[in-house]
Amino acid sequence: MTLNYTKAIADPVLGWIRLTDDEARFVDSCKYIQRLRYVHQLGFTYMVYPSARYSRFEHSLGALQVVTLMFERLMRQENVRGILMDLGKRVGLDTEDELLLHMRITALLHDLGHLPFSHVFEGVFGQGIDPLISNCSRDAHEASLGMVLKGPFKEHEVITYFILTNNDEFRKVTKEIMPHIDLRIVKALLHMDIVGKLMKIMPQYVEVIGQEDREFLKSLGEDALKPLNILKSLVSGDLDADRVEYILRDSYMSGASVGSTISIGDVERIFDNMKIMTNDGNYTIAFDEKARANLEGFVIARFNTYKLVYLHHKVVLFNTLARNLMSELLRHYEELNDEIKNYLCLLYRFSVGLLKGYDVMYIIDDYLISLLLRNREYLTNKIRGISKYLEPLVTRSTVYKALWKRDFEFIDLVSRQGINLELINDALPYLLSKGEVRDKVLQTFYEKLREKLREAPIPCLSGFINDDLTSSIIIGYRTFEPETRLHIMHGNKLVDINKLSPLAASVTEAWKRSPHIFAFIDVTRMRNCINSYDNTVFDSIKSIVIASLNESLRELGDIVNKYLEGSQVANTILT
Repeated sequence: MTLNYTKAIADPVLGWIRLTDDEARFVDSCKYIQRLRYVHQLGFTYMVYPSARYSRFEHSLGALQVVTLMFERLMRQENVRGILMDLGKRVGLDTEDELLLHMRITALLHDLGHLPFSHVFEGVFGQGIDPLISNCSRDAHEASLGMVLKGPFKEHEVITYFILTNNDEFRKVTKEIMPHIDLRIVKALLHMDIVGKLMKIMPQYVEVIGQEDREFLKSLGEDALKPLNILKSLVSGDLDADRVEYILRDSYMSGASVGSTISIGDVERIFDNMKIMTNDGNYTIAFDEKARANLEGFVIARFNTYKLVYLHHKVVLFNTLARNLMSELLRHYEELNDEIKNYLCLLYRFSVGLLKGYDVMYIIDDYLISLLLRNREYLTNKIRGISKYLEPLVTRSTVYKALWKRDFEFIDLVSRQGINLELINDALPYLLSKGEVRDKVLQTFYEKLREKLREAPIPCLSGFINDDLTSSIIIGYRTFEPETRLHIMHGNKLVDINKLSPLAASVTEAWKRSPHIFAFIDVTRMRNCINSYDNTVFDSIKSIVIASLNESLRELGDIVNKYLEGSQVANTILT
């Protein structure tokens, strides 16, 4: 087969995105792909950056285009071409175009499983899923699928795997329009790590892995897995099509590319200097030193996008309010009316890969918001305090104020109390992003916070104890970081870019000093407490909150060490 691009889509970030006839028909015919048009790429970021209203659909098409550029550059290298063509023949792909087509479709489908508002509900939905497993599962197998969502995985990746494996409607459309696509290969490129991890740590649910996938991976053997990892690294690696695309698109479309503009031209220069090297018997992507300036530009652009967009304190606040809202809905499932219960069951059936027909198109941002608006009065009367989470997601007006915003505020607060910065800034957000321990961490924090408020030198602060403390002071955090694990070929050696580039190293240091954790206080509670608040009271609350976070983590030292085993943070926090 030969790829013949007949359709062209104009894109403000990448120029022209080209598709074959079959790819265009597939995109137009698959509801799961069309659904992505209505899922915001950046959750509630548009509440801060109004132009950040683009969708997972554009990003997925962009990832298809970027992975094409990466693959074509690699195939120009004869040694790599030979390795990948041998791999292709082993898995039944005899031509370069067949390999490329599978890479393109893999990139197109990589975000298929995102819930409304993309990453916002990640970790919350899976960990609160028990009432949905009990009330929405139709049999024991569906319940097992739901249980896997409670595991230590990125939920949208598991959901994508379930759709590709369990959804007969999706598989039928794929087979009819894209008969050359082998979904076993697509899933191996996207989910090989998930399959292996699930079989190791959740063997009781091994039946949720498709039999065809187990047999396929077993048939490959170790000698085929290493070259397969070359292709896998193009869609899930340190500098992959997904990350390159979202940095280009998010910085451009949000308007937040302050002093860090990077273009597709810079990216193509990086790809032109991309090599495959052997390192400790494994294949590693590295870059010629000629592309160092472009790589440094990418590192800076990525840092600024994370800092200015994803970790803007207001962005963190709105996403935290949405997460808390979903958590409350799941926690109070039995008390909800039939309309909300039915929608949560739709979300559940989508999540286990079994939702079909037009119901798929209800798993979108606007439908969820409209559902909440229709039931706003009911929810406000039924669940105490939920309006504080719901109202800002519609009107932007919120009662919450950030206790700290800027780097210097955060660093000064931590250093004045002699607190380990890595403990608060790295260990804490990492643990909070792990749904299976998040509740324990927050429970311990609020216990410490109550104790300190009770003993506070400003008596009126003890009034917080009589309120619903978990909604009076809330914690927001990052669930990702702009790692720069890029290797440059320096002579005959592979060198980490941070060791070769002072500029890249400075970005890494700057990231460590940027707040990854935020606390927000309901200012109406403060006014109720003391009629008016001043800086003295505000500073006292900041100190109490940061001290409570620190003490809760020290008390949970075993959990910290378990999840950060071997890291510098884990080795130093209890000393």
